[in-house]
Amino acid sequence: MDTSTLFNFFLLISALHGFAFSIILFCSKNGREKSMLYLNLLILTISLNNIQSWALELKLFQHKFSLDYLQIPWHFLAMPFLYMFLINYLSLSKKSYNILKVMIPLFFVIIAAQITFVFNYSNSPSQEKLNYIYERYTSFEEMFSLFTSLGIFIYSFFILYKKEKFFTKILSFDNLKWIHTFFQLTAVGYILWILALIIKVNMNFTGFIFSYYPLRAYTTVLIYWLGYQGFKQIRILKERKHIRKSLLINLNNDVAEDFKLKSEEVSSEKHKEQFIEIDAFIDKKRNTYYQNIRYKT
Repeated sequence: MDTSTLFNFFLLISALHGFAFSIILFCSKNGREKSMLYLNLLILTISLNNIQSWALELKLFQHKFSLDYLQIPWHFLAMPFLYMFLINYLSLSKKSYNILKVMIPLFFVIIAAQITFVFNYSNSPSQEKLNYIYERYTSFEEMFSLFTSLGIFIYSFFILYKKEKFFTKILSFDNLKWIHTFFQLTAVGYILWILALIIKVNMNFTGFIFSYYPLRAYTTVLIYWLGYQGFKQIRILKERKHIRKSLLINLNNDVAEDFKLKSEEVSSEKHKEQFIEIDAFIDKKRNTYYQNIRYKT
């Protein structure tokens, strides 16, 4: 089995695994959390990108429909979904802008622009020239996606490292070490992406596919690792919140019980003082009465 066949098999298996994981996560109790929904969309996006890459490698769709080419830029949505996962997990969604309001329409604009481009150049005299023109166009599209994604990544990184005062509540339950690790590993993924694009341009947009093997394998493993970590951490987070809530309830009950006992003790002391005052008053009146009788006799 050669490298190309092995990698295509990896793309297919990873995509199917991603679809299965997304279904399981969505149907799970913890998977309905808003942060986990965005994480699920991120995993689904990577899975769709992998299945598309697998289909393109096997040439399942090229030159067989009205559109000779169409590569949906799923990678364009990956970082926006990660950003939305982050701000929801950190409970910052109300203080942050919903970036999907911009990115989703832009995503469809990119697809529409690509379709328009393909229609305009579909009458190219040779398939080889059409392949070259299309790969050149998608390379510019990919560069735009890279810079946009990198900008969102840097801003997300800034939130995670410089805005801790805004999510101290979550820090009391989760040290976020696993998210810090993910961002550090993601930086390596961007280096691989930049290298793949450089090789693609230097090879004049032909025979470059091997340069994307490390990138796709690395990002696939990394995103699925994040998915499993996120699913585990959200469960641990809920358990910790439940335990702390139970401890606070028990503590409040103990404090209330102590206060009640002290109140009863104080009340008892007051009653004793009142009885002593009453006894003293009675004794005083009695003594005065006897003295008056003696005086009269």
